[in-house]
Amino acid sequence: MRRAISDGMSVPTLFTGRWQDDAMNSPSILSVVTLRSRADRQATGLLIVAAPVLMGLHALASTSASALAVSLIVAALVVGIVQRRCPRPRDGLGRANRVTLIRSFIVALLAGFLLTPSVFVAHGVWLAGLVLLGLCLDGLDGYLARRYGEVTAFGARFDMEVDAALLLVVSAALAVSGQFGPWVLAIGLMRYLFVAAGCVLRWIDRPLPERFRRKLVCVLQVGALTAALLPMLPMSLRTGALAIALLALIASFGADLRWLFRQRGRVDQHVIHSGKLESS
Repeated sequence: MRRAISDGMSVPTLFTGRWQDDAMNSPSILSVVTLRSRADRQATGLLIVAAPVLMGLHALASTSASALAVSLIVAALVVGIVQRRCPRPRDGLGRANRVTLIRSFIVALLAGFLLTPSVFVAHGVWLAGLVLLGLCLDGLDGYLARRYGEVTAFGARFDMEVDAALLLVVSAALAVSGQFGPWVLAIGLMRYLFVAAGCVLRWIDRPLPERFRRKLVCVLQVGALTAALLPMLPMSLRTGALAIALLALIASFGADLRWLFRQRGRVDQHVIHSGKLESS
């Protein structure tokens, strides 16, 4: 896992456009609309390589043309966002961000498969392998970011959004394929609900300290969702793993909410004090 993954992060998501990285204010970045930068070329090149792979996997799974279109559109949208948000486009994406982009193509593939839910029943084994591959790449991009000094606010947010999207897509797949009830969607939706709550309750919309607990819970979620895709496992075992992952996620969010609530008074006092200083 690349950087501290906060299951309670309440910062606006990568896809809202409300990016808060200071580097994004650079005119040279905001003006990048063509393939003039190295980052543009790298991202587009990865998409060109990934497109036939996505097509081949859709053919292997015998999905519909609309399902393939969804995968390609999602992959293209992610590439477009990365090209526009990359903090140093002329220096390239960096090793870590390229790995994260490849992980996003796995999410795009699974998102397209949602239009053909039977795929998750008939091909659960190799789809579980893809999810595990995504988990391994999640560890690789973290290593590369630290090894080559590529840790950035953009990379951290990109990494987190891909993690969250993977959990959401796989939990949705388990629900729409009829293997589990709608309750499994809570695993993928929990973080987005937390972010939405932060838009309403200001005391939730605060940075959280890093906790190893969040990384552990994230790995537990991916492991449980992967196991749930394997048809050879007993249903009781798959259901139990998902239930444990969901309970651990709820407990983790509860701990973060409790910490944020306790800090609420301090934050409000700091805001009031700062306001007084500015007015004076």
